[in-house]
Amino acid sequence: MDDKAIPTLGRWQVLTLALFSYGVLVAHSCTLSQVCLYLTNQASSATLERRLQRWLANDRIDLHKVFDYWVRWVLRLWGSATLIVLVDETNGGHDRGAGVSGQCHPADLAGV
Repeated sequence: MDDKAIPTLGRWQVLTLALFSYGVLVAHSCTLSQVCLYLTNQASSATLERRLQRWLANDRIDLHKVFDYWVRWVLRLWGSATLIVLVDETNGGHDRGAGVSGQCHPADLAGV
């Protein structure tokens, strides 16, 4: 991940985001314990899990802004190939998203 892709983060914060993003991909899960298990290949991955928990809980990091930069960076790298976006609404719809009651709807990313 390019250090300048997310100007609101420092180098170590960008590396932690890259590590977590990679972990989600290889674990096929965004659950911290599963991500850390796949990243460490160890039954006990508590140290990395605490590191990611601290990163996510850091109130100096504006996650909305970070993810806006992250999505723009990914889309620049993605190019013009077809992109399918799935939104997980398992939290009961408390966050804004494109999914409704277990349904999946195409998202318009033209403005991103």
